[in-house]
Amino acid sequence: MKILFLSTMDFAPWGGSEALWYKCADLSLENKHDVTICVKYWGDNEHPNIAALKEKGANVVYKDEPQVGVEKRIIHDIIRFRLRKHLGIIITPKKIETEPLSLQEKLGLDYDVVCVSQGAAYDMVLKNDIFIYLNSLKAPFVSLTQFNYDYGFSLNETIIKKARIVFEKAKLNLFVAKSNLNSVEHQIAKPLNNCEVINNPLNLSDTSYIEYPDDKTIVFACVSRLYCKTKAIDILIGVLGGSNWMNRDWILNIYGKGEDEFFLRELIKKHNLENKVFIKGHVKNIDAIWETSNILILPSIFEGTPISLHEAMLKGRACITTHVAGITEYVINDVNGFISPSPNYFYLSKTLEKAWSKKRDWSTMGLSARGSLLKQIDLTPEKTLLEYLLITSSQSQNE
Repeated sequence: MKILFLSTMDFAPWGGSEALWYKCADLSLENKHDVTICVKYWGDNEHPNIAALKEKGANVVYKDEPQVGVEKRIIHDIIRFRLRKHLGIIITPKKIETEPLSLQEKLGLDYDVVCVSQGAAYDMVLKNDIFIYLNSLKAPFVSLTQFNYDYGFSLNETIIKKARIVFEKAKLNLFVAKSNLNSVEHQIAKPLNNCEVINNPLNLSDTSYIEYPDDKTIVFACVSRLYCKTKAIDILIGVLGGSNWMNRDWILNIYGKGEDEFFLRELIKKHNLENKVFIKGHVKNIDAIWETSNILILPSIFEGTPISLHEAMLKGRACITTHVAGITEYVINDVNGFISPSPNYFYLSKTLEKAWSKKRDWSTMGLSARGSLLKQIDLTPEKTLLEYLLITSSQSQNE
């Protein structure tokens, strides 16, 4: 079967939104399917996972493959002129592509099924080249949405109408949180019938429980991209910089990278937390985090369903988090975690105080978190996604 994986990711070479389509593409290659992937061109910064798929036989097409620029054209013409003038050597003018190729010209339309992985709910609408391509497709396609806004977001009339078209044309729309689906239906003011919820794959070597640390010092762990527009890590640092936290025995380790690292380091200095709050960068070994950490702090502003939440729960840790998107589909307040109604300073401060007062219960709450998640989660979502793609293709052929 010929499968196209089209990723809308444009702001970074890789992110959590890429994990599911990547693992499904890898599995598709293992199962001898003909796989094409379409991603943004990052040059020397291309993520190793793209190279890995190439090595296994995937055809890679870049949405914005660079064209020969004007400067190169001028240099070529100068050299050609001088060779003719001084040496009598005639060189045919070099053909220059001045207009970028459309996605249809780059990709073609000959696929059995297409999977569109959206970092955000309306990428396939707001990115006009993708919208045009999907509307030209005869093959069935499946959309996979990784994120949506809960509030403070609206669409204009044109985008609402285009969104209805593309979501209804999709044979199946997958969301990593039921809340994200509900938000789409609200934002386009129309129910969608062709939808399912799917999990993301976890970055764990195994799903076994890790013993709860018995050290006296409480270790908070924040596992997140350092981007304060979606994660209120700056607000968290402000809360922990309050006078009521100064004499308590705790540290916060922040795991991740992102564009707000400098800002967060400066906030740590501002609040005199250099001996309390540490930015650890990206860590590949997730188990190493939970061998020393007591609880996850995830002050989300917007989400799909955070992978780090599922990883922490499986390792037997409760979470201090916010009432955002898919989080409350897994975290029950005061049972397996603590939920702040909002990521603002007032509510986050109150929730942290409540959690601290119940820190003797964290170990038991972590076991509850693990038990409840194991009843809900699909640990091989890449297989589930591939099954959806195969079924979609088969049903389309029978129509």
